[in-house]
Amino acid sequence: GVEKCDHLSDLQIGKFLIARNYVIAKAQSMLEGYLKWYTEPIKGMGDDTPASIRNAPQSPEQLLMWKTHFPCVYTGHDRGACPIYWEKTGWISANFGTGKKHTSEDLLVWHHILKAEFVVHEVMLHSSEFYKREVSQMVAVSDLQGINYVPDAMALAYFIRAAYIDQTYYPEVLKTFFVINAPWFFTSLWALVSPFLDAKTASKFVILGSHYMERL
Repeated sequence: GVEKCDHLSDLQIGKFLIARNYVIAKAQSMLEGYLKWYTEPIKGMGDDTPASIRNAPQSPEQLLMWKTHFPCVYTGHDRGACPIYWEKTGWISANFGTGKKHTSEDLLVWHHILKAEFVVHEVMLHSSEFYKREVSQMVAVSDLQGINYVPDAMALAYFIRAAYIDQTYYPEVLKTFFVINAPWFFTSLWALVSPFLDAKTASKFVILGSHYMERL
């Protein structure tokens, strides 16, 4: 199946080995599962596949919807040249009742895959060319200011599916995940969502309160 991996660099393929602790049989099985998933239609999204998603058209109205209700951006790099993803997770949560009227769980997952493909095949490529070294990881910053105490059922279902996709099909892409402005009740939220993260992914989360600037 090597010829099916021409969209991945050797370093990216090697991440499947890292994810499975260098057990070749497990890494091969994981990679084969990825290649199968990569060319299959995304649930609820017609003929769009992860392989074709970057060419999928979006209307101006849909682009405005993402910008308005699900604000996020890729901007800047850490000291290791890794691109940084910023998301106003708390704001999204506080206004999710309005935002979800314009989307669905399947569409949210579709958009998550689109962002993953964008960062792996465009943002990281640009970073690699700019810094003249291969960049294959990203840093995420999630601002929880304003987050709801009780998560929305659809938002939780989306998180579970997105976490599975990231861990299974984009192994070792995440370098560090900073959670800033974590409220006093975040311990309860973390207890709810952390079981859906494997131990290696969970260890990459850095939970910070309102005094986060020095650490960042």
